[in-house]
Amino acid sequence: MEGGGCHMVGLRYQLMALSILVIAWAWSPTFNAVAAESTCNVPKPIGSDTVIVISAKEGASVSTVSIGDIYETITAATVRVAEGNGPLYVFAMTELPIVWKFTGDTNRVRQLVIQHPDKKASEAGSGSYGIPKERVIFTASGSCVEQYIFKPNSGRERLERERLTNYFQKPIDNLVIMNSAPYVVIPGDSFNDADYEVFNSITKVPFEYAVGGLRYSFTTDGVQAFRPDGTAVLPEPFTTHDMKIRMNSGFAGIVNVEVDELFASDKEARSYEVLPGNLGLLQLESSGAIERGEYGSSYLIKQPINRLPGDLPWGHFNVAKGVPVPTYQKAKNIAVYDLNTGQCVSGSNCQERFLPPNK
Repeated sequence: MEGGGCHMVGLRYQLMALSILVIAWAWSPTFNAVAAESTCNVPKPIGSDTVIVISAKEGASVSTVSIGDIYETITAATVRVAEGNGPLYVFAMTELPIVWKFTGDTNRVRQLVIQHPDKKASEAGSGSYGIPKERVIFTASGSCVEQYIFKPNSGRERLERERLTNYFQKPIDNLVIMNSAPYVVIPGDSFNDADYEVFNSITKVPFEYAVGGLRYSFTTDGVQAFRPDGTAVLPEPFTTHDMKIRMNSGFAGIVNVEVDELFASDKEARSYEVLPGNLGLLQLESSGAIERGEYGSSYLIKQPINRLPGDLPWGHFNVAKGVPVPTYQKAKNIAVYDLNTGQCVSGSNCQERFLPPNK
């Protein structure tokens, strides 16, 4: 009996040890790489391709095109392809929605693969500009890479590098890891300073955005709207303290993108009529459509507009008499008060609270 008991105890420990080995194997990079291969179904690099992998949380700029959700901010990054002879296979991934704008020797890019952003709750998508649609493939979030690589020389990098290498059956030649990506250079046959000089112009204002018959000029002083004849709608540019700091500290600006034959996206794309966030508020202020009140986040909507900017952290909007209520993103901290009816149409703590700043 005692011998049988010892035998059972020994067998139990052997089974426990075997279970630990199985669990360790299941969580190893090799196992995950094999599992990823069953869900990753994109074209693989061919023998002559140079494999470039770009990983970033988001772009450092704002795209002029929305993808999927008109109210969500679509970031943007510019990818400069230096001159060279060899074909490129580019795999790009981010946590947040983005547009990758390719410039330079784009004919070198034989295949571009974009993995859908990690932000699974988002209704927005990602896109590219500058590469013909037939050379762009989109794949689902988590299909080829579990999540974007946010830190060099980390366990996450080693895991995802092995995962992709196993699937590609080819090593990664260049892995670019950035947090907020303003500008990425894919090297050519030789180093060229000119490829990097563009970075300085991209990360500095002024920059412009034209929509709805007006041209908006963004400078370190704020935003000013101009009519087609060149006259300013209002004499002074509008800004906020936060945006002034941002525009003077490396804010990468706006990346102008057209929805044409060189644009590809995994969801419906259309140009922003009103840019998202604070940029959209500045845009509307500079056109005279809204007026900022004494309270920092209160505004009077003075002219008809189709929609309010999306991705606003907070805001209180009073709709002037004779002006229709625009569409807006329903959010907890966004209040809309209609002076035509004296009714709150959205938000809590929604009462008339607009006072002109000069009172």
